[in-house]
Amino acid sequence: MTFVRLFFSPTKPVIPATPVSPAISATPVTTVCVIIMPFGDTLAFVALLAFPAFPFSLGILGFIPNCLTPSLCGIWVYMRNLNDPRSAGFPQAWLIHTNAWLKVLRSRGLSEQTVEKRFDHISMMARTFADTDPMEITVGQLLDWLSTTPWKPETRHSYYCSFRGFFRHCRPEDVHIQAAFPSIRRRVPPPRPCPENIFNQAIADADERTRLVLLLAGVLGLRAGEIARVHITDISLDLMGYTLRIHGKGGKQRDIPLPNPLACLIINRCSENGGYCFPGKKYAHITSHRLSKTATEFLPPPWTLHTLRHRFATRAYSAERDLLTLQQLLGHESVATTQRYAKPPPEAIYKAINAALPKQWHHAAFLNEGERK
Repeated sequence: MTFVRLFFSPTKPVIPATPVSPAISATPVTTVCVIIMPFGDTLAFVALLAFPAFPFSLGILGFIPNCLTPSLCGIWVYMRNLNDPRSAGFPQAWLIHTNAWLKVLRSRGLSEQTVEKRFDHISMMARTFADTDPMEITVGQLLDWLSTTPWKPETRHSYYCSFRGFFRHCRPEDVHIQAAFPSIRRRVPPPRPCPENIFNQAIADADERTRLVLLLAGVLGLRAGEIARVHITDISLDLMGYTLRIHGKGGKQRDIPLPNPLACLIINRCSENGGYCFPGKKYAHITSHRLSKTATEFLPPPWTLHTLRHRFATRAYSAERDLLTLQQLLGHESVATTQRYAKPPPEAIYKAINAALPKQWHHAAFLNEGERK
């Protein structure tokens, strides 16, 4: 059986710097799926056309004669209305306000990655309330919708930040609608460093390209987006050795030491690819989503590429116990964020408890290190 899936995705609605015309923004995304199955000496095919405009399906089945033998040809046209509001075209009622808000974000110097994330958040709201002008939407409508969204606290916090910023821009006097998006209290998750045996096995099993991705995450602690943007011009050499310039979140940059073995691997790969270490097919470099997905194929659940960043943080903290240095290496704004990445070594926990015990109990407080192992 041969399965071919073609994606026709017109221009993205609002992200360009210049305002987008309603004609482009209203164009839906069309997906075409074709299945070809051999029947003896002939071929039959089933064509599946998915249009996000009609909530019904139509099936046609018939026999088409052939000069040798009859062939069964089934044609199934399936038209549906996708539940995800992001699948539809961008509502015209929201275009002017959204474009104006994106200009404000860019004028503040925010990175395109951040602007695009904010745009995606507002797109979901705009398509949910496609027939309502953002200047007329009510608090009750918003609360009814928000109460049905199954977002986790971290995701809800990110969406609410975008929503507050949008309505603060287009309805600055309306404190009630801004209050519909309160600050979300998020649980601080414990560090989840990938175990050493899992990390070593993944490096051994991965191909050369993916192995370098795993090393950049596990040895240097880079995010997926930072790995994707590694370029030959980011590497420099001075008296201390190689240095790698990282292009982090929000357009921020930081320089970190680059071990010689890794430097050689990166330089060789960048030279072969003409600049970027991991070039993309559609864009200059691979997307962070695609890169993460590729690397995670070599990591068993629940371990992901991001848990290798936790692995780096835990190992680095165990070596020096220096949170400020670790904060700089990871590129965090706050030390509180860094604490979520570094897991204290077990020995440090035992020593802390042991230090609080009376002297006469020290010799029998815990099993010795050899017995614990």
